[in-house]
Amino acid sequence: MNTTLAHTIVGGSFLDKNKKTIFILHGILVNKDNWSSFCQEIVNKYPNWQVVAIDLRAHGDSPSFNPPHNLASCAQDVINLSEKLGVTPDVVVGHSFGGKVALAYLDACRQQNRPTPKDTWVLEALPGCGEIPIVTDYILPTLLSLPVPIASKREFVALLESKGFETRQAQWMTTNLKSLENDPEQFEWKMNLAVIQVMFQAFLATDCWPILYDPPLNTSIHIVQAEYNQLWTEEILTRFRQLPTRDRVHLHLLEKSDHWVHIDNPNGLFAMMEKSLQ
Repeated sequence: MNTTLAHTIVGGSFLDKNKKTIFILHGILVNKDNWSSFCQEIVNKYPNWQVVAIDLRAHGDSPSFNPPHNLASCAQDVINLSEKLGVTPDVVVGHSFGGKVALAYLDACRQQNRPTPKDTWVLEALPGCGEIPIVTDYILPTLLSLPVPIASKREFVALLESKGFETRQAQWMTTNLKSLENDPEQFEWKMNLAVIQVMFQAFLATDCWPILYDPPLNTSIHIVQAEYNQLWTEEILTRFRQLPTRDRVHLHLLEKSDHWVHIDNPNGLFAMMEKSLQ
């Protein structure tokens, strides 16, 4: 059984201690493969960098591990992987759920007197507590209700469409399926939905504003807001503008993008992040 997070090294078949390293942390209900094109773009343009794309606990090829299934545990998982690989990331990038994990990782490194990343990029993760009913009341319950194993990905997409999922959403969810070992004609989840449900509640209940008010020294935090995401209220934006740590906590607006920043506007996101790679 795996004792550390599953991961893919982009930019080589092994970690090169002479290269700088980025850790990529995906959002809820996806996995490391969701970021493969963006990771490849980084190493193509900046060959002195390598990217470690990570499956968070209960996602993709990673184990679920033991409870508690909260952000602190997810952050410790990343620390454990870092130790196993023998590398400290220079940059950590987290999207949505992974964004809050990135902040929790930064805080855990400080508490454990570990080196902190030079830059932490938090993509489309609101810092405070809140509710996202479409996920808690619709998406997760619907996925938990599906009969798996299922005979084909086409049947899976049709079933989700019948339950109100858009075709693009339903097709995206097929990235979370894997063939049964004893019956490759059948598909099952390659994620633990019951654990993910607990993780997402922890995500909603965790307030990350404190680390934005008191970030570690010698590190910068970059928060990316998607232009079309209406969850970024004027109250939240005003609070960012009033942060006393604006020299180290930076809010960036990614135009022409909704929540899936690396899909909606990958070029804009890449250009925004290049300052960390140069």
